[in-house]
Amino acid sequence: MSVTTGLAHTAATLPIAYFPLNYYNGPSHKISTNLVIDQTTIEVVYDLGSDTFWTFGPNSTENWGCTSLFCPGPCNISVTDYYNWPASPTASQPTPFDFFASYGDFTKFVSGDLTINDTFTFTSAAAATTTDTDQSSTIPNLQVAVVDYMQQRLGTSGTCTDNVAYDHGILGVAPYQHSPSWNTSGPNVRHNLLQQGTISAPVHCMWFDQAPDTINGTYTGGAIMGGIDVSKFSGDLVEVTSERSDPSDPQAASVGYFVPPPTISVNGTILSDVAAALGSPCQIDSGTSMDSLPIGNQTAFQLATGTVTTPDGSLVWPGECASIPTDLYLDMEFQGKDAGTSVTIRVPMRSYARDGYDVGSGYCALSFSLSGCLLASPFSTAAFFAADDATGSIALAQGGVAERGSGV
Repeated sequence: MSVTTGLAHTAATLPIAYFPLNYYNGPSHKISTNLVIDQTTIEVVYDLGSDTFWTFGPNSTENWGCTSLFCPGPCNISVTDYYNWPASPTASQPTPFDFFASYGDFTKFVSGDLTINDTFTFTSAAAATTTDTDQSSTIPNLQVAVVDYMQQRLGTSGTCTDNVAYDHGILGVAPYQHSPSWNTSGPNVRHNLLQQGTISAPVHCMWFDQAPDTINGTYTGGAIMGGIDVSKFSGDLVEVTSERSDPSDPQAASVGYFVPPPTISVNGTILSDVAAALGSPCQIDSGTSMDSLPIGNQTAFQLATGTVTTPDGSLVWPGECASIPTDLYLDMEFQGKDAGTSVTIRVPMRSYARDGYDVGSGYCALSFSLSGCLLASPFSTAAFFAADDATGSIALAQGGVAERGSGV
């Protein structure tokens, strides 16, 4: 059964689990959901690129300052905004579990020694500005790995400042795997929900609403496990080719969702090229902050978009972020799995505007790089994503169309 036929049901027709989503402004943010526990709000990354769910518990440490592999650095801080499971009246007894997860070629890893099942409430930024209960979702009996240590491969200027950025939790939603090439090594939310009968199909979708009114506003959206909400996209939901991370080696580990590189154009001028993808498929990864676009000719890109390069080599918008035209788009065309089909995702250039980067006065930082292919958080604000883990199907449509705060 493909995503685009039997699974394109409205959310009301199937048992589902719903996660309100955010994309906050700033350089360190990714697609996230707010895990609210008592008086604590934990920004948890909603990550298509990993497959386990963890958050910090009491007495946790973030370590950094060494730029080699697996060496502890000189800098340590106590984690704030953690899951205080001993104080939760709905938490299960802890289960001993050796948990380890790494990210970004081991630029970051976390470890812990227990899991907990608990009733968790997830909200989005829209919940703070609306009385609509659809901006909050409570899900019982979710299993989470509780970690107490993170190590990041970050350098230090000689002092250990307290403003280092780090994730307080990651909800990995890549498919559960048990295979010769990869075993999911911790709690996988969709797999747990299926095992419990909370959802009845291994499908999910993710979307974002219309863009915020201000250039530095928070994007809001949602994700559903167990069904697909057909009211959150425009045009056709088109199944695209699903690939492994290394198509040349079918036995290699492949975690997440990969598709062939899209053709990228601006006002009809094609800018992408196959060579710029560096021989790899594109990963759709909401847990990363910056897109990597398969574009090799930076001069042509700047001419087509009006972007410029700063003296230190950063690709930026030449003015305040608010001056980026509302009708400037990167059109990303993906070929459909079926011959003669395709889908174009129009990503506003404004989706890439980010405060907090040091690019100098009079410029607006943009959260993408040229070369390679990674479709990350900015892409997610404009795309409707759907997948069926049972068949390995991926489908895309134009997102960014639902009314802000509309929920499910």
